Amino acid sequence: MKKMISLLLFLILISPVYSQKRAFTLDDIYRVKSVGSPLLSPDGNQIIYSVSQFDMKKGEFSNFPVYHGFKWGQQIKTEPRG
Repeated sequence: MKKMISLLLFLILISPVYSQKRAFTLDDIYRVKSVGSPLLSPDGNQIIYSVSQFDMKKGEFSNFPVYHGFKWGQQIKTEPRG
């Protein structure tokens, strides 16, 4: 009985791996972006953080600062990518 439960659990856990349309490659890892630690301005109205991504053509990491201004309690509006 334990073997049957173990086999069933194993099959359930590996099923997402086989549902992918293509294999995960090293290029996929390099496309992942990392977000750096955020810093809040002294007045609390702006935030800055960095986004890093490996550039395959240059062979180095690129860092991009991102600034956002906001007020506390303000709803942040987002739109789906289309």
